[in-house]
Order: sequence, then C-alpha cells, then structure tokens
Amino acid sequence: MTSGPLHNSSHWKYGLSIFVIIAAAGTLSTWMGAKMSVDGGMWPLALAVYLVIDSLYASALMVVARLTGFQNLKFAVIVTSALAVALLVHSYLYYAIHIDWLAVNSGVKKLTPSQRVIRSNYTAWILYIITFLVMVIMSLRHRLAKGSSHEP
Repeated sequence: MTSGPLHNSSHWKYGLSIFVIIAAAGTLSTWMGAKMSVDGGMWPLALAVYLVIDSLYASALMVVARLTGFQNLKFAVIVTSALAVALLVHSYLYYAIHIDWLAVNSGVKKLTPSQRVIRSNYTAWILYIITFLVMVIMSLRHRLAKGSSHEP
C-alpha cells in the first residue's frame, strides 16, 4: 500500500469533514439569499463562490494539519461548526434586517454599529480568518508541545 500525503485517509477525512460542514452552511446561506433577496436569481453564482471559498478553507486547514501533525477531528468539527453557525446567523441578519437605504443615502439616517457590521463586506471574511487562526494556533501549540516532550 502506498503512503504519503495523497494516500492518508485520516488526512482526507479531516479535510472532507471540514468542507462538508462549511459547505452546508454556504448552501443554506445561498438558499436564504435566494428566498429573501431581490437578487435571488444570482444564487448559482453565490453557491459557486461559497463552494470555492469553502474548498480553499478546508484545503488550507488540511495543509496546516499535515504540516503540524495535529488532526484532531473533534476539535476541527467544533470550530468549523461554530464558523458555520456564525455565517448562517450573519446571512440571516443580512437579509432579515430592513434598512431604509433612501434615508441612509440621503443622510437623514445613519446605520447603527450592528447594521454596519452586518452589512460590511468584510464580516464573513473576518469570521473565516478568526476560525482559521484558532485552528492554526492550536495546531502550532500541539506541534510545540509535541516537540518539547521529546527533548532530553
């Protein structure tokens, strides 16, 4: 049997688990957008974008796991599920909270801080980055702890 990065089944199980969880959230977010948005007809493009981002996210975490030797599936599922829930809540709030754009654009009203966060182009990216950093930090911490336990 051949070994190596492409033949390590636990490595692929780890990455696929992350992808399935986050892709399910992306699919539900796309469905919400299709049902609640005036641009609902753009759902195929939105779904394709979500799936590409989600596959890149899962692939990057697979690389981190491979490099550090930290493939704690339970931890990955918990962190990825937290990201999925946060993205779903963000998507729901994005479409559910009505904003009077005429009043905002004419200067009569201003967006509240929470509306600015929800409507920000960066919120979803920040959520991905935070969870990615948590995974990287935990992986590096594991690697450092593993390395220090072998010292004389």
